Amino acid sequence: MADTALHLVDRVLTVDILRCHPDVEVADPEMTAAIIVHVIEALTYKLVIHPTAGMDRDAYCDAVVSMLAGYVSTAG
Repeated sequence: MADTALHLVDRVLTVDILRCHPDVEVADPEMTAAIIVHVIEALTYKLVIHPTAGMDRDAYCDAVVSMLAGYVSTAG
């Protein structure tokens, strides 16, 4: 899948955050940024387009943030 201009901007900004944030430990910021952007896109699509009946959206969002924060604080 080819990256759109928006994906490239998202990735560049995410790489900058990964490189500058003191709590982030990743071996490859570019690869990690690409994964994060695609994961957020997929999970957002799932939440908006194909929501699970009865799922609490706030809890879903909190779980996504927790998962990604754990990924970047322990990867590397």
